[in-house]
Amino acid sequence: QTVAREELDGLLAIRGRLAEIEMDLAPIRTALAQRAPGRGLVVVMSHFDNLFLGLVGMVRCGERVYLMTSDIMQDERVHMTVRKFFRVKYQRYQEQMGGSAFLHTSASARDRFYEILRQGGIVVVVSETPAAPGNNDKGTWVSWLGRRRKMADSAVRMAVDTNSQMIAMRNMHTRPGHISWQWSGVVDPQHFNTHNPETVREMVYAPIFAFLEAGIKADPGRWWAAHLLGDFVVQNDTPI
Repeated sequence: QTVAREELDGLLAIRGRLAEIEMDLAPIRTALAQRAPGRGLVVVMSHFDNLFLGLVGMVRCGERVYLMTSDIMQDERVHMTVRKFFRVKYQRYQEQMGGSAFLHTSASARDRFYEILRQGGIVVVVSETPAAPGNNDKGTWVSWLGRRRKMADSAVRMAVDTNSQMIAMRNMHTRPGHISWQWSGVVDPQHFNTHNPETVREMVYAPIFAFLEAGIKADPGRWWAAHLLGDFVVQNDTPI
């Protein structure tokens, strides 16, 4: 049901009908008001409900947002019809989002994200994905769904490197055509800067992922990345 609804929302975007979706913007304004003036904000999301509409809500509040994406759906092994759907969906979302952009992960995109954050902008990362295999220097240990798992950590590294703050967000359909939001508190890496870099990343990520995990446990049917659990490096086999 969640995936089907996300595809339907994608079709609304393709047909230029996102304005038909009602959104409760008050929680977004309240959350974003927590930002320190002049500093960037990294918004962390999970694959929960329709994450794209989460970005649309921020745009309706007058923000310009930049989403870190993957080009996996343009892999030649993906059926051409599916590739076309995702390409057009991304394009049409961006056209209706006032200058916001989806940028595929690359060296040039990384530089752009850093520039945006240093200018006080907003970068969004969907981040409950496994760290890249075979690289011990990448990834941050996180308590995630019963185990200590090594999580992809580009979001927290960008925040620390650019002196940006972090916050977690989830949005959900509460009834047909209506979206609501929930947010964590802002997490400031500066509060942990007496620790070594690895510990800083773990301490910053801990409340972010605790928030995302709580939403998944409360409504697991809205989460569409459970297939990734088997791909994580797990610190030990003891449940936590």
